[in-house]
Order: sequence, then C-alpha cells, then structure tokens
Amino acid sequence: MLAVLATLPASSSAAKEDRRENRRRESDILVAYFSRSGNTRVVAGLIQRALEGIPMRWKLVALCLSVLASGADVNAQVPAPATAQQVPQTQDEKDVLELSRQKWLWMAERNTNALDKLMDPQAIFVHMGATFSKSEELGVIESGRIQYKQADVHEVSVRIIGDTAIVLSKIQLFALVGGNEARNPFSVTETYVKQAGAWKLGALAFTRLINQ
Repeated sequence: MLAVLATLPASSSAAKEDRRENRRRESDILVAYFSRSGNTRVVAGLIQRALEGIPMRWKLVALCLSVLASGADVNAQVPAPATAQQVPQTQDEKDVLELSRQKWLWMAERNTNALDKLMDPQAIFVHMGATFSKSEELGVIESGRIQYKQADVHEVSVRIIGDTAIVLSKIQLFALVGGNEARNPFSVTETYVKQAGAWKLGALAFTRLINQ
C-alpha cells in the first residue's frame, strides 16, 4: 500500500503535464502565409485569430485553403510586366525609324544622292552655332567640312501626328569638323512629313547634352 501511495503524486503530476502539453499543442498555430503586397504579418495575425478554438486537423485544412486562395487572388490582380515585344508599332513608325537609321549611314558615307532624295527642298538643319538650308547641309557634307564618322544611337522614339513624324534620339556623335576630331553627346530631333505616300526629312536639330 505504501508503495502504491508513493507512486500517486508522480502519476498525478505526469497526467497534469500530459494535459498541459495537449492544451499547448491544441493552442499553437503555425501560420505560413505568402504575400506580394507586403502585409504578410497582418494577414497571418488575422488567420491565427480566426482559427482559435478549432481542432488542429481543421486548422491545417483551413490554413492551406486560405493560402491557396490568397495566392490565386494575388496572381489574378498583378499583371505580367510589359516587355519590349508587347509594344505595338505601326508601319509608318517602322518606316520612319528605318529612314532615320539609314540617314546616319548615308551621312557617314557622304552619300549626298540618297540624302538629296530624303530631304525636303525646304528642310532646315540646326547645328551648334549654325543653321543650314538643304543645299548648305549637302554642300558641307560633300566638301568634307563636316564628316559624320559614326553615330551611336542610345535611345530613339517616334511620334506620328497626322502626316508628321517626330523622331527623338540620344546619340554619341563622332565627327571631323574642319579636320578636328569631335565627339559629343547630342539630343537629336528629326521631323519628317509624309508627301504623296513618302516620308521626307523636313528638319534636323542637334542639342548638345551637358554633364555627359
């Protein structure tokens, strides 16, 4: 009898410990939640409070459903990032950009025949400290007073407004001016006008970029 009584406190303590452990296990909730909106902790707290008092097996099921549902909502609300291939471009825009590209090559090659066909008779050309007419620009190129050796185009865009196209470019231009080498960064504005179905260059303006 004494031996039995001696074991009672230990058994009772063990039983109490088991009950506390069971309650602890039932009360602990592991919340795993993934969010792209930056509110992970807030949402996790809401889920934890909502699951209190529910048996553990149902907590896990509810938690999984919540995570899956929230992930589906986020994916539905966040659009895929745009890529360059998704930007539409009209045929006129393609044609004008190609003419702009060819123009730099013709200037480097001093191909005044091709440039003459591209330029409108009333075209103007704005350089640093000088403004030329079409005949003056072609004369400068042909004589070699300005030799456009290479134009590295870093940015280019085009806007079509009716029969007018405006091309904006950022370039690094290497040229020989009066026999002296010059390398300058420019913002270039080209204006094209559509005449009888063909694009003609009406204006070309160079603006030197500072701090570059």
